[in-house]
Amino acid sequence: MAWRGWYRTPVRKPLPVFCVLFTFGVITACLIQDKDVPTNIMYLLAAIDGVSVGGYMGSSAYESRYGDGWSNCAPQAPEYTDYDKEDTH
Repeated sequence: MAWRGWYRTPVRKPLPVFCVLFTFGVITACLIQDKDVPTNIMYLLAAIDGVSVGGYMGSSAYESRYGDGWSNCAPQAPEYTDYDKEDTH
């Protein structure tokens, strides 16, 4: 089961999932009550989802480029960062 190993993952991975599910729950509750989502809550949920999902995407892109975390920062593809091999003149 995929959920079994989530307790070992960094917070940046399950946090966007939780934020999106929470937003879905708020919208569903408002639909069941036949009410609109209040404007201030709508902006708050949009900001939380945008920051959490955007942060995850950014950190995932950083991880795919520089390795398995923020500590070692070792490039995985040295051919793109090794400027000694590249003839730029």
